[in-house]
Amino acid sequence: MKKRITGIVLCVVLLFSTAAPVSAKGFLSSTPEYPLVVVRGMDFSGLYIDEGTENERPALGEIDATGIIKTLVLAGISAGISRSFEGVIDQALVYAQGILGSLACDNTGASVYNISPHRYPGAISSYPNFEHGNTNELGVVKRGTELYGGENVYYFAYDWRMNPLDIADEIAETVDLAISETGKSKVNLICCSMGGVMTVAYMTKHGYDKLNKCVFVSSTAGGVDLVSDLLQGNVVIESEDLYNMVEYQVRDSEFLPLINVLNVFGVFNAVTSFTNDIVDTYKYKVFDEFLRDSFGHMLSLWALVQPEDYDNAVEYMFGGKESEYEIFLQKTDALQEMMRNRDDMLKAAESSGVEIAVIASYNLPGIPLTERAAQNGDGTIETKGMSLGATVADYGKTLDDEIVYSGSPYVSADGVIDARSALFPNSTWLFKDAPHVGCGYGTEQSDFLFWLLETPSASVNSNSLYPQFVQSNGDMVIMPLY
Repeated sequence: MKKRITGIVLCVVLLFSTAAPVSAKGFLSSTPEYPLVVVRGMDFSGLYIDEGTENERPALGEIDATGIIKTLVLAGISAGISRSFEGVIDQALVYAQGILGSLACDNTGASVYNISPHRYPGAISSYPNFEHGNTNELGVVKRGTELYGGENVYYFAYDWRMNPLDIADEIAETVDLAISETGKSKVNLICCSMGGVMTVAYMTKHGYDKLNKCVFVSSTAGGVDLVSDLLQGNVVIESEDLYNMVEYQVRDSEFLPLINVLNVFGVFNAVTSFTNDIVDTYKYKVFDEFLRDSFGHMLSLWALVQPEDYDNAVEYMFGGKESEYEIFLQKTDALQEMMRNRDDMLKAAESSGVEIAVIASYNLPGIPLTERAAQNGDGTIETKGMSLGATVADYGKTLDDEIVYSGSPYVSADGVIDARSALFPNSTWLFKDAPHVGCGYGTEQSDFLFWLLETPSASVNSNSLYPQFVQSNGDMVIMPLY
């Protein structure tokens, strides 16, 4: 009963705390002060070959049961004939090439095929057939359109494989168009996932005097250790990381006791030992015949490599071929310079009046593929980078007692995160158990996002409902983390 009464009280407080900018029906009572630009993230399924023509087709190959079964059968036959695992790898590479091969770029970073996303250069009101969605960036656009009107919302879609410093020019065009069409002096910008590093590129190349607010949502602005490791060839599967991923997937099912028993009896150790032997034997073959062309030539990924890992990654991917990749490496050098200067640039933007906010998630295990997979994250990227530098314990662990019991309000109640080291400690929110870009339409996390947009100088101390550390769930229902 006490929890129910508390929930009712919180709902009443939320209603009145949002009453100023929003009318009783949930719509703004007046035209917003600034238009909204939403920069989307990476979208494999959003790229098309010969886009806009009668030959338009998805760049991503179809993943279906028939193709998987065929590959497994051929792999089995190859393994039986050759009496080695190499035939299995060959068939897997053929299958992967069929799905991802069209995304390949050449040794200058240009797309091999004529690929483009569906673009929306004007306001959403210019596209009556725009397919609004309820999740991720499309959920943000849908709610923004509902609140502000389609004439005040812009959705920036782009080819996420390309050079962020080139994408920056496209973002600049969208920002200028939004200002021109609405007659406003600035825009509010929300950048999601891969859109984070694209926004860093925009601010680096074109400045930030046209931004009122910039909100980084589950963004790559802080780089991604997973990408750093993959491009260095640091592929290894640790048994604990594999167990963490499997345990997380089945924790609410009847299979959890079985998984725990398997772990106790060393099954995960045996699986990872066998798998790592295969990885060590065939890693170079996979990189040489598939990964280098399919992903190593994507300039956007090189912006995500941590500066301290960059030289090793270049040596691993292109060692001995530097002259062949001269143009490409000139571009990656420029991207790394951008990322080395990122923090100073963002702090300068804040000093000039841009309100910067960061939303990151944690308490989901990483993808068990690399040396740093034990890090805490949102199941896609690491919380450390998303938060622009918060100190984060590994998944399932807590920070040292000295930090946990320091009494600092910047340390989470569960002892997992110390936000004092974040670039913007007073405007960085950490959502426990929230999904990647978890601001789905109609959810409480979406309400928080738009409260953030509508509240001048919003900070982690502005609203007791939205403190620095927030508990979420699968439906993005949120409450303060105690």
